[in-house]
Amino acid sequence: GSLLAWDARSDELSFSWKSLQSGRIGISSLAVSGTHYIGVGYSDGCFQLLDARKSSGGEAIFEKFIHSMECRSLDFSPDDAWLLSASFDSMSHVVSVVDGSLISSSRGHSDKVVQGKWNPSKVQFATCCVDGTVKIHEPRQPLVIPQDLIAI
Repeated sequence: GSLLAWDARSDELSFSWKSLQSGRIGISSLAVSGTHYIGVGYSDGCFQLLDARKSSGGEAIFEKFIHSMECRSLDFSPDDAWLLSASFDSMSHVVSVVDGSLISSSRGHSDKVVQGKWNPSKVQFATCCVDGTVKIHEPRQPLVIPQDLIAI
């Protein structure tokens, strides 16, 4: 798959990237962090973390093959320390953006998970399934949330 990003202020191309892996199946999800990360999920269950500061793309920071089906959703934690992935394999995973290490895994649904989103003010995320259910999950390791994101 290929990824192109434009700067809305200047209407110029600011980032372009093409998967260097042969046989990579199409992009199925995308997440942009508040800092400089881009998460890309694929139909084959893989997801990658990219550095948007490298305008020509380059190599992925890491690549994870922890889903057995399409990686349908990606979302960065409020502090950009973790990346949440949700998949048609009914699993959600949380990995560290530093090194791709697995923080937490959840099988909260019995069918395809279509979306996963972090709660902006708590150490938890929600996932929703094709069967209409929504589940709340809490990762096993503590997440430091910046004070300006905590609702008072």
